[in-house]
Amino acid sequence: MQHRARSSLLACGLLSAALTAGACASSPDIISFPLVYAPTEKADPSKVAGLVAVPPGTLIFIAQIVDKRQVQDPHLLGVSEDANPDAPVYNAAGGQVPTEYVRNVFAKELAALGFPVTADPLAATHTLQLQLDQFWIVEGNVYQATLMAQGWLIDRSSTTLWQGPIAGKSSRWGRSQEEGNFLQAFGDATLDGSVKLAQTPEFRNALAAAPAAPQP
Repeated sequence: MQHRARSSLLACGLLSAALTAGACASSPDIISFPLVYAPTEKADPSKVAGLVAVPPGTLIFIAQIVDKRQVQDPHLLGVSEDANPDAPVYNAAGGQVPTEYVRNVFAKELAALGFPVTADPLAATHTLQLQLDQFWIVEGNVYQATLMAQGWLIDRSSTTLWQGPIAGKSSRWGRSQEEGNFLQAFGDATLDGSVKLAQTPEFRNALAAAPAAPQP
């Protein structure tokens, strides 16, 4: 359900405490949506068919994602050009943060694409560490969602086997400030990022390589 802050006082409450009272006084209404994963399609295993196989016995733990987005408030998610193209108005409801959303989606979709994912870091043969650099939506004539991140694949000896960028994008038509369109755009962008990671040859080759010798 869409929730709007109809007064500058309520808008201040939804924005970061770091923002000044003066900035809140001139802020547009805040539009809060829950971060629910709702892509328009599912991960397609055929997109990774024929690529380097994940070795038997591999278990990947996805660590908590480091948030490096350049935003004043970790709950802010984008702008609506109908409201104010220069001031963020989209906000994650209920104190949600994109890092956990992205982590959960990557765990789900990498597993669907043949990567054994575990929730137990002690059982893992590899750790996937992600740094979130951008998670943003611009709603104008279309909803454009963007995910930008950096990834590291680390083995049990704490050796970095792979490092590289991860990107996902989506663009879709939809009614302005509509929850379903908002969630689908973010869902498709995050799914796109997970599929592109699964297709990255260097990432797959690093998993397939012989494990590094433990450090003495």
